[in-house]
Amino acid sequence: MRVINLLSIAFLLISCKQEKTTQSPVFATIPEIKHNEVLQGLWELYKVNDTVFDIDAHYGFDAEQPTLQFDTIKGNISGFSGCNGFIGKARFTKTEILLDEPVLATEIGCGGNVWEMDLFVRLLEIESYALKDSTLLITGKDGRTLLYNRINLKPIERNSWKLYKVDNQIFKMSDLGDDPQPVIHFNLRKGIVGGWNGCNNFSLELKVKGEGFSSGQLFSDARGCYTDWLETFYGILGDVQQYKIHQDTLTLYNSEKESLTFVKEKE
Repeated sequence: MRVINLLSIAFLLISCKQEKTTQSPVFATIPEIKHNEVLQGLWELYKVNDTVFDIDAHYGFDAEQPTLQFDTIKGNISGFSGCNGFIGKARFTKTEILLDEPVLATEIGCGGNVWEMDLFVRLLEIESYALKDSTLLITGKDGRTLLYNRINLKPIERNSWKLYKVDNQIFKMSDLGDDPQPVIHFNLRKGIVGGWNGCNNFSLELKVKGEGFSSGQLFSDARGCYTDWLETFYGILGDVQQYKIHQDTLTLYNSEKESLTFVKEKE
């Protein structure tokens, strides 16, 4: 499936002499049966050892802060190094995050990727983790730590959505050509919706307003196809006055009451 990766990528190295901490992490009192459910989700890097991690200061331009995301049900770990996106398999216990193999990452070069390589080694050598309130403390076998803060995603951001209906009619991309069905995903913190429109990968700037959003600049691949369909697609997606989520269905309505209905994409 051809979908755009919306996550912007750029990373930071803090290289300073750190003293090995001897204090044991304080574990939150969380029932064991729900522990992995609490770990599940998206986390943004806050500190490396005892130093606040500021990726902008490191690179000298506006960059994306590193993140980690866990799917404890499917055994996945993913995120941003600050330069590249990455993904891997992991096993989770009440106190451990275990990777048997290094994560796989995209191949953008940023400052020699020194920080990124250090991060990936840290992920392979996790000794323990501790959850407390909205923070996650990861401690390595060498005593070095990574401190993350939880990012709370809205329901519309938690999944990719595959187009099912236009207005009340089932839509099949195969009726127009040989291309895959359109898929979208949202990142409201960045103000972006992106994905595959049936012809090209795209991203569309958004400004959230109540239960809807207005659109800004459109970025897209340059392949020319399905002109009438793309006019319909962006005519609704670019003027969403209201959206509704019901179970596994997302419906977007524009000011003319035209709608796009999507279903949660199965992985």
